[in-house]
Amino acid sequence: MARHAAPQAPLAESVQLTLRVETRDALGVRRALHAALGDSVDIYVMKVDHARACVTLSLRTTRSGVDSLMHAIMRDLPGAEFGRVQPSISAATH
Repeated sequence: MARHAAPQAPLAESVQLTLRVETRDALGVRRALHAALGDSVDIYVMKVDHARACVTLSLRTTRSGVDSLMHAIMRDLPGAEFGRVQPSISAATH
């Protein structure tokens, strides 16, 4: 009887989450996110809109990490607004 190899677990899918925070303190937001999330997230785009006093960030994490990431953000940055979760640009190009 032939033995079949167990299927390999799929690689963790990288996703992008958009986050908006009303503040002019982009460095403070970045520090707060790193304090709350540690190495579980990459911040790879940060836009500061001084006229509207808000910072928009694109965060990259794994699909399985989205729930805990959102929980930590809601706990430590309660005024943050979440945008779409979509496949990461870097994941789509690899």
